[in-house]
Amino acid sequence: PGLAQRLADAPDVMRGEETQLAGANLPAKGRHLVCMPGTHSKWVVVEDGAVAGFGTWPTGELFSVLAAHSILKHSLGEHPAPVTADGPFFRQWCERA
Repeated sequence: PGLAQRLADAPDVMRGEETQLAGANLPAKGRHLVCMPGTHSKWVVVEDGAVAGFGTWPTGELFSVLAAHSILKHSLGEHPAPVTADGPFFRQWCERA
């Protein structure tokens, strides 16, 4: 498994994450943007059932570095609660968004 994006201005790779797209239940036709969250989240453009492009962003890793090694760590407190998909606070903000 895996995909290589060999664009000169946006080289990138997927090492198995593309298999998760099968579970996204996307319509076969049309253009779709899929966010695949994680330590290195992927934003994937799918056109007519095929991956047309993607980008990797170190969102989770960046948060971890900022939360543990920057002045921002003080705003999280000593033992910050983890954010989970089934947490009421997370769900509330998803509904608002």
